[in-house]
Amino acid sequence: MSKRPSFYADDAIAYVETYKSLTSKNLQQITQMKEELESKYWDGTQSDHFYYVKLRAHEHALQYKETGRAHDGMVIIGDAPKNQQTGLSEEEAKVKELEEEAKKFSDAVKNMQTELKKGQAREVSLKGEIIQRDQAIKRLQRQMNNTQGTYAVLISILILASALAFWL
Repeated sequence: MSKRPSFYADDAIAYVETYKSLTSKNLQQITQMKEELESKYWDGTQSDHFYYVKLRAHEHALQYKETGRAHDGMVIIGDAPKNQQTGLSEEEAKVKELEEEAKKFSDAVKNMQTELKKGQAREVSLKGEIIQRDQAIKRLQRQMNNTQGTYAVLISILILASALAFWL
């Protein structure tokens, strides 16, 4: 592609024909065909100056099928900087990038807040469980003390009864 200028009439015709044939297919078919096209040319064994044209047609057909809106604006055939592909100035591209980054951070903060709320609810639940178990331990200790007291009284009565029986 480096020997050819960025645009020829046959490039436009190939793009239009490829795009037109792809829009009649479903997303899965277009995705599969795009993967096949990429796998053919990624290894470098095939050389086709229409590769970028066909690739852009596949990308735009996928975009059309996903959003229902046709690609508007100029189609850039070869590799171009991101801001040239979108038609944005350098400042606009930077602002858009920063807005996307801010959105990611706000989403992360929201996720962390929900996780914090879940953790706090779990902490309250565990504290309630600790209180219940402490109460159960105290109840069992009282029962144990009562049982020991009962055994002490019974043993004392038994010893007194034995002593009285031997005494008399």
